[in-house]
Order: sequence, then structure tokens, then C-alpha cells
Amino acid sequence: MTPGWLVALGAAVGALVVGAAVVLVASGNDDTSVGTISVTVATDGMPPTDASFRVRVACTKGRREVERRVLTFDAESPRTQVVQGIPLPARCTVTQTEGAGATLVEYASGDRRSQEPPSFELNATARTEARVAVTNSFPSSTAVGTLVITKEVTGSPSGAAGYVVRVTCEGGFEADVELPAAGGTEVVPITLDPAGTTCALEETERGGAIDVQYSPSQTGITLDLDAPTLDVTITNRFG
Repeated sequence: MTPGWLVALGAAVGALVVGAAVVLVASGNDDTSVGTISVTVATDGMPPTDASFRVRVACTKGRREVERRVLTFDAESPRTQVVQGIPLPARCTVTQTEGAGATLVEYASGDRRSQEPPSFELNATARTEARVAVTNSFPSSTAVGTLVITKEVTGSPSGAAGYVVRVTCEGGFEADVELPAAGGTEVVPITLDPAGTTCALEETERGGAIDVQYSPSQTGITLDLDAPTLDVTITNRFG
């Protein structure tokens, strides 16, 4: 006959008492049950060429956090990444924390589509896996900015045939702009990245000038959709 205290113990821990042995019985909330979340990041329109996205997956079991992972999506990573081994049951939230300047971010999970990060329950009996798609929307049309380069000359340029200014921008753009010896203006069209395009100038042929000044700057010149035109004045000083 099994002692009464052992029967009570078995009932308290969810076990089956057989003779003098205690056999554990698995329940729907077995701590060994684990879940999976698949996250896919997609883009619509024209994202920046170096676009990178970060998505945080966070899960709690009761008041205890059991999973926190930050996934990075860029040109070198797969479009779909999977978080496995989430202890169940758990309530999980998927949030994009970096969106490369997207104008709209939408989440899709099951039948739900929203701009709000999805939050859902995973458990061993009804749902052990979730799939979340994150779509980032960018402007679809190609925008063109304008870099206006003005050459000014002080002093007496002797024998200068002209000047050459090299324009180098993010995204691989490069152009040599020729300006006359007496000074003048040239306009350079530049395809804009939606997140902004940064350029630098370098006068490769300065006509013998003893000093060259750039205004407002020689480097870090940024054109974007809000400010697509920028004027730069290059002054060559001669003795």
C-alpha cells in the first residue's frame, strides 16, 4: 500500500504514483516545449543602396523575459531569419527598430496587417510557430538633385587654362567638371538616394593658384529630397 503522504506529493507535482515509485506526467505547459518565430523583411520602392534593417524579437513567460534577439537584415543577410528554441508558453512581440528611412512600415502576421508591431501568444497546444513579414516602403520615383559649382578668381591668374573639379558622391557617382580660367558656373545633376546623397569636391587642376577655398564646404555636402539643390563656391587666389 502506498503511503498517503506520497500520494499527496504526486498530486501536487502532477505525477502518477505507482506502488512506491513516482512517474512524471507531461502536461500542456511542459517546460521542454519550444516555439519558433520566422521574420521576413521586404522593401517596396527605392531603398538606399546601403539599407540596413534591425528587428527585435522579445518574448516573456509570465513576468520573466525568456527571449530577446535583434536580427539584422542587409545586402549580405538572408531576407528571412528564424528565432528558435523559445520556451513555451510565451507572449512575443516583433518590432523593427531601424528602418533605413522608410516612409511606411507595415507588419503582417497571420491574417493581421498593421503599422503596429504584432504581439501574439505561443503555446504547446495551439500555436508553436509564428511568421511575421515586415514591409518597408520608400519613394518609388528617381529624384535628381543639382549641385551648382561657381568658380571665383582673385588676383591675376597668369597662363591658367582653366580648372577641373572632381565631384565624388555616395553610390559610385564621379564626374570631372571643367571651369574657365576667368571663372564661371557649372551645374551637375546628381541622382538622389531617398535617405540623402553626400558628395565631396576636389580641385585637381587649380591653374597655379596659391590658395583654394570652398564655401560652404569641400566635403560632407549633402543633397536630399527636402533640399535637392546646393550651391558651392570655389575661390582660387593668385598672387
